[in-house]
Parts: sequence; structure tokens; C-alpha cells
Amino acid sequence: MTVNRSKPDQYQLRFPPGLRDRLKKAADKRGRSMNAEIINRLENSFKGWPRPVLSDVLFERVRNAPAHKRDELEKEIDAMVTQAVERALPPSTAIYQDLSEVFGRLVERAPEEERGALRAEFHDLWKKMLTATAGR
Repeated sequence: MTVNRSKPDQYQLRFPPGLRDRLKKAADKRGRSMNAEIINRLENSFKGWPRPVLSDVLFERVRNAPAHKRDELEKEIDAMVTQAVERALPPSTAIYQDLSEVFGRLVERAPEEERGALRAEFHDLWKKMLTATAGR
């Protein structure tokens, strides 16, 4: 018997109370179907943190480099690791949406007379963050 791989596999899933609603809310926030949200979260769970692979040649360069060159090589390694981590992180729009939601919940806990100032401060920080991360 051959397996037809042209159709996606199906699996019936039971959610603990409240989880389905949380997934639906997260999917709506990101403009996805619930199915797409679940698949995205499952796929991301297999990725884990990136494990940058640095070549033996680079380690030899560090080991054999004179002391005054090691700072330069450390910066090169740092840049490689930073790039690997950035590639593995979720898109910045999803992070921004999550941050915005968390901030909104926090503001609601603040005294009512402070909420306007907190929202204005958050708006300024938000603009700075968007400017600093533009194009990433």
C-alpha cells in the first residue's frame, strides 16, 4: 500500500480548556488561520536556538593571531553569531505585536491618571524601536 503525500496528513486534536481561544486570538492577531498558527508554532518548536557553526580555520586564526589582532577576530565571530541568531528569530512584526499586547495589558493595570503618559512614552519607544530595526 502506498501513501499519498499530495494531501496533508490530518490529526484530530483535543485542547485543554482555554487553549483554543488563545490560539485563535494569536492567529487573528497575526492574520493567519488557526491551522497556520498551529503549524508555525510546531515548526518553530523543532528549530530551537541556532547553533552557529564556526569553521576550524577561524578557530586556528584566533589561536595563532597575535594579541592585537584577537579583538578584530572576536568582532568577526560576534557578527557571525549575531547574524545566525537574527535569522532564527521570528519576524519582527510578530515580536512587535506580542510586545504591544503585553504593554497594553500592563497599562490597564496602571492607575487611570497615568495611562495616557505611559501610552505616549510607549509610542515614542515604539517609534525608536521601529527605526532601529528597519530592514531587519
